Amino acid sequence: MLDGKARIVSAKLAVPRLSPLHVHRPRLVAALDGDDAPVVLVSAPAGHGKTTVLAEFAAAHRGEVAWLSLDGADDESRLWSGVLAALSSVVGPDNPLQSLVVPGSPTANASFVAAVDSALRVLPRPVTLVLDDVHEPPPGSRVVVEHLVRRLPPTVRLIMLSRRDPRLHLGRLRLDGRLHELRAIDLAMDPGEAAALLDKLGVRLTASQLEVLVQQTGGWPAGVRLAARSLAEADDADAYLADLAGNDRAIADYLVTEVLERLPPSTVEVLHAVSIGDQLPSSLVAALSGSAEGVAELDALEHGSGLVTAYGPGRAQYRVHPLLRSHMQASLRRTRPQRVTELHQRAAGWYLDHGLPEEAVRHLRAARDVPALAALLRETGVELVEGGHGAAVLAAMEAVPDRDATLLAVLALAHLTRGELDAARHAIDRAGALIAGSTDDDPAAVLALARTRLALTEDRLFHGGHAESVGFAGLRGTWSDRLLAAESAIAAGRADEAERLIRPVLDDGRVDDFGRARATAVLAAATGLRGGFDEMADLARSAAALGTSTGRWEDTDGAALAAVLSAYAALMRCLPEETLDGLLRADLFVARLGPALVLTPFIDALRAAARFDLGRREPAADLMHRARTTTVVERARTEQLALVAMLAHRMAVQLGRRDEAQSVVSWSAARLEGTAELAVMRAAGPAGISRFDAAERLLRPVLDDSVPAELSWTPAEARLLDCAIALATGRRARAERALTAALRTADEVGVLRPLVTVPTAVADLMRARLGVLGDLDELAAEALAERERRGADALPALTAREHAVLLHLPSLRPLAEIARELGISPNTVKTHVKALYTKLGAASRRDAVDAAARLGLLREISPAGGDGPPRP
Repeated sequence: MLDGKARIVSAKLAVPRLSPLHVHRPRLVAALDGDDAPVVLVSAPAGHGKTTVLAEFAAAHRGEVAWLSLDGADDESRLWSGVLAALSSVVGPDNPLQSLVVPGSPTANASFVAAVDSALRVLPRPVTLVLDDVHEPPPGSRVVVEHLVRRLPPTVRLIMLSRRDPRLHLGRLRLDGRLHELRAIDLAMDPGEAAALLDKLGVRLTASQLEVLVQQTGGWPAGVRLAARSLAEADDADAYLADLAGNDRAIADYLVTEVLERLPPSTVEVLHAVSIGDQLPSSLVAALSGSAEGVAELDALEHGSGLVTAYGPGRAQYRVHPLLRSHMQASLRRTRPQRVTELHQRAAGWYLDHGLPEEAVRHLRAARDVPALAALLRETGVELVEGGHGAAVLAAMEAVPDRDATLLAVLALAHLTRGELDAARHAIDRAGALIAGSTDDDPAAVLALARTRLALTEDRLFHGGHAESVGFAGLRGTWSDRLLAAESAIAAGRADEAERLIRPVLDDGRVDDFGRARATAVLAAATGLRGGFDEMADLARSAAALGTSTGRWEDTDGAALAAVLSAYAALMRCLPEETLDGLLRADLFVARLGPALVLTPFIDALRAAARFDLGRREPAADLMHRARTTTVVERARTEQLALVAMLAHRMAVQLGRRDEAQSVVSWSAARLEGTAELAVMRAAGPAGISRFDAAERLLRPVLDDSVPAELSWTPAEARLLDCAIALATGRRARAERALTAALRTADEVGVLRPLVTVPTAVADLMRARLGVLGDLDELAAEALAERERRGADALPALTAREHAVLLHLPSLRPLAEIARELGISPNTVKTHVKALYTKLGAASRRDAVDAAARLGLLREISPAGGDGPPRP
């Protein structure tokens, strides 16, 4: 019998000390604490912080953790001696374990094994046995670890640390849920942990630089630490991080000595071959490595090192650790550049065979194979652009300096998806010059498509009636062409036709998510044209969700359309924060369309209205004025002009700026003649100064539908104005009918905003009618709650002179007498009275007095009041 415990070097039993640079990782300690599996495997390559995490765990459970570091000299007897010595350090002095000695062939000695089991079962409290470097012992000693895995009693938990998965029978434990595993992906540092480590080393990075560092290293703790030391001395952190594996000698040395030197040459060659790709299906691995053995090599690395991750259905796709992949790429470029070209060409062929031309384009560009790249763009460029790969096509075109007519037409289409109109026009003009007099159908068809799309874009953004004159000659009858036809129908105001064209696209199972997102955005536009704001908002959100899931949606024309439609719908539903958020998402795309774009003032009008609703009234009014008076707005479509006009007029009325309101009406007269919007704005003027007969005469064509409305919610505005006039003229029954009609229209269209911005008298009627409006009660209550939230019925801001005039209105004396008493002209009194009507939401002198009395404004202003609002 041997007293094996006496032969164990104490260093093998010591829990490693934590370095001053150690970053505490409570999430990992919590993961170890929170799982009650009896066996834990922590498996990851060198430098992932396995030992330090367990040292932190041991520090949190002092006196409960037995530690044993394994090495290559641990035969069976020596390993058993180490296990007993480690456990003896945490069991009581009276435990039988203290007196056990290790026999020869201990695992096969039934009495010895029984004695160990018996000693451990009587432990007064559970303990944890940590075996570090389980990958080190020779194969003959694995029987000890296998025994511990299978036979440890409930009083002992086993945690194994290994650089690769040990060759143990762990399948049953996994199946039974008795094995907890932490792998490289779990041990990878998150940005917060990486920032904490950098802070200890005196390195400060921006959030974006930190994100690049974590992405480049894959969160590999050793990589982060090595990079941090170099970053502390780097003159340009961004340049250093752009090629971390190529720039950092320490990282390269670590990868070579700790990883690559331990791998067979055949495995290293496979890693070189697959380093040109990120996501690696097994058949691509075989194509790049030249045989099916490449897949077996990656499988071995996945199971044995954590340097490769298998994922997807059947775990048939692979991903190499990003830092190792970058190192292998840099090494290959440096030593065998021709091999890099060959590998990219192989990858391009594989992707073409599998129907993925966008990836083939990327690899041919990397291979600098210009003839093959040009041929591929000529053949598949249109489909790539329509599939959301416009940015990739533009990048690839930079590598093709000599472009024929087809390539120029494809280039134009790619520019159009990003809103680059000038560049698209230039490419179209060059393509047209090249094919002048040619009988070749292929470039002519693609050029016709580019011209149609440009014309439609200009029509949608600048003026009406142009796109249809281009027609669809030479187009291919694809789902994308159906969308083009639907957009043309929308431009012509034919929403029903547009919907008929779009529905089959959404029902076509061959259309991918990007195409469905585009179709859904166009359907949202058609729905908004016919007035379904709730449906428009839902469709715009669906388009954004579908498109975002593809990774190709942001910064495209479809994304911008969906964002603007969402913003418009949110404004009309009284959600100004969502309006501003949607406009912000569209800003980059809109900015690229150029300074002459009419969409900019349209968007500015929406932004101004949202800011106004949030209480930023004066800046919003200034922005609205600029949006309306900019010269480019002259090229706007009629419905865009109508929206800008209605929003600007309502804002002027709410601010009591009658001159600005009249200016909006005059501006609209030359642009919106014969529309319901102009009639409503014109009627609001005389209604505000109690000229009700004139107001009703102007409003009548809207109420009897004899003039068209450009905006679906304008009829609601007309009926609300009719309600205000009826209240001012003592026709309560008519006012109630008008209010109900307005609520019904607003409900059908899906808008709330017109109901929120009504005069106080109309709001009071709405409040009085609650409970008798039937299915419209909920909408009315929502509008009143929004008014209360905004303080719409709060004290209006009156000047001292306006308040002085207001105090005389209850007397019913003529305005001329009031003027003499105040020492001002009758016209000045009339001006103040008009302003009072607007600010009080009144349509008559009596309404103004009633509203002022209700708000407590019929009191003298204190001498300190100045020109500020009265203090009731």
